[in-house]
Amino acid sequence: MRHASTVVEHIGRQNDFKRNLIPSGRPELDPGFQEPNRRLGLPVRGIAATNAPMIDPFRRTATWVIGAILAGVVGAYAASAGVATTGAPTPGVLQAETPMATALAVLVGLAAMAGIGAVVGRLTNTAVGLFVVGCGLFVLARRMGSAEVLVFRGGSLWVTAIETFLWGVALLGVVLLVFKVSGPLKDIEPDENNERPHMFFSRAAMMCAAAGVLVPVLVWVLAQTPMKGQVLAATIIASMVAGLAGRLLSPHVQPVLLFISPCVFGAVGHAVGAIMLPEPAAAALVSGSITPLSLPMPPDYAAGALLGVAMGLGWAKSFLHHEETPANAVTTG
Repeated sequence: MRHASTVVEHIGRQNDFKRNLIPSGRPELDPGFQEPNRRLGLPVRGIAATNAPMIDPFRRTATWVIGAILAGVVGAYAASAGVATTGAPTPGVLQAETPMATALAVLVGLAAMAGIGAVVGRLTNTAVGLFVVGCGLFVLARRMGSAEVLVFRGGSLWVTAIETFLWGVALLGVVLLVFKVSGPLKDIEPDENNERPHMFFSRAAMMCAAAGVLVPVLVWVLAQTPMKGQVLAATIIASMVAGLAGRLLSPHVQPVLLFISPCVFGAVGHAVGAIMLPEPAAAALVSGSITPLSLPMPPDYAAGALLGVAMGLGWAKSFLHHEETPANAVTTG
């Protein structure tokens, strides 16, 4: 009996120790011991989302895959409303045969995709939710016309530049909605002064958004033909690099502006392409003298922005490590 009571008392002391060490089933981190990691000269405090709820990996994957399929269906229906005057799919909204009807269909579809992305982001995280919206825009852009349709029907590159900028404005509404419903990205910690830069009106936000200048540069290199697959790949890759650069440049700000910067700088690229046009656009396209900046259409930039930046943020996690110091660790053995 004495031996049994000793064992029970020992087990009780172990349970008390575990409860004091891990009161909620996870190790608690004292903020005083969360030292910044200086890798790459980018200080990041503590471990990201230590107390964030976890979701089963299978359910997480199933959630975003189902969301992406639903968003793609919505994108396909929205694209079906856009027809150019030649009868081919329109390369944009403003230069469609019926601009008002096309704009209404695209806006309704974009709102539906934003709702799907917000739900997915709530169940997973905000970046995944915006990636799902990007999947819907990818289907929409893939079903809309290319630069060939634009130039051979006498479309204007200046109007294309305006529309690309307007897509950025529309994406800002989508991004804000998904952030509002899903919450901020939890792996973005305060800076070394325990401050969080404003997502719009701060130097860090401007630096983050400025990474979008890489998009037209990389599009110039990657987009050599007006084929839809190539221009979409170019905008996605360029936006992914911009997303990585923006996250590394400003690791403590929520990247709201980063998601729309590819469209803003893409509009600048369209304007530069219009200025550099040496001859009528159709003749320039046939002769190969049209600049690659003129090849992606506004929906291509919109799809590339959400897909690429979301992937770039994920890529940045390989460089921004959140390390736990051994100050609170318990040595056993």
